[in-house]
Amino acid sequence: MIMKTKRFTLRPVRLEDAENICKYQQESEIKKNFMCVPKNMREARKDVKAKIKDNNLDKTKRKSYNFVIDINGKAIGEIGLHDIIYGHKATSNSWIAKPFRGKNIATEARRLLVKYAFKTYNLKRLEANVRTFNKASARVLEKAGYKLEGILRKNKYKNGKYLDDMVWAIVK
Repeated sequence: MIMKTKRFTLRPVRLEDAENICKYQQESEIKKNFMCVPKNMREARKDVKAKIKDNNLDKTKRKSYNFVIDINGKAIGEIGLHDIIYGHKATSNSWIAKPFRGKNIATEARRLLVKYAFKTYNLKRLEANVRTFNKASARVLEKAGYKLEGILRKNKYKNGKYLDDMVWAIVK
């Protein structure tokens, strides 16, 4: 599945994306928002290969589906689904490289993902968890039609600290 806009393309992840994914995920803002990111190219390639494998499964058997946000043939972010339960719900996640933030690209990509997810997987619910300190991602979700449902207190443990997550969802 490929979705094109005037400014970017959402397309399935490819092995050659590993370099940009690894490079951009070393940014401190991305590292602090995700539980783990690839530390080197070997880990990035392994992660991308696993995503490609998941993407190639029959849609009724998939547990995840991953797109890259592509500008001029280069991956500048990712957006995808995980914990897919066909006909019911899924969880979404995304990140975008720092030079491309604040340009409404993440919101536009999120809106495309919502349409894709509900149509392709016959979903009733799509949710996203965002760290409580990540106001920009919360704003993207809000602009894409998600509603804040609550806070999961001490939901994750990372680097010796408990992290709270906002739960956002869009339902059909």
